[in-house]
Amino acid sequence: MGIAGSGGAEEARPGGYRPQQTPRCPCPHGLAGSLAALQTLQRKVVIANPNGLHVRPAAVFKQAADRFQSQVTLHFGGRRADGRSVMDLLTLGAQPGAEVVLEVSGPDAAAAIEILTQILSAPEPPALGQVPEEGS
Repeated sequence: MGIAGSGGAEEARPGGYRPQQTPRCPCPHGLAGSLAALQTLQRKVVIANPNGLHVRPAAVFKQAADRFQSQVTLHFGGRRADGRSVMDLLTLGAQPGAEVVLEVSGPDAAAAIEILTQILSAPEPPALGQVPEEGS
């Protein structure tokens, strides 16, 4: 009796289990084998606000990030911040002209990265509740 996977075809293991060749999502939401639906995008963005990433732009950024399913992270100076936490964003200490890395991971990453880039690269953020819409 040989060891499963040692040359030739894979042998069935007890209980009929066969190792899968492709990764499968164990979730019940129907994405089995569709891990490509989750994408991670990164973009370098320069903070254009003359006061840096302070409370108001951080609050607008958080409000925009909350509209998306994707996970949002900002990287700066060897630190990372959850894009859904104003406090995390403030602790980055990103000053005017700082280059941050925006990372968005999830099913709506492409739309999220566009809107969030607009907010970070704007000299003046939109007012709370006036977050840009997709395609604007």
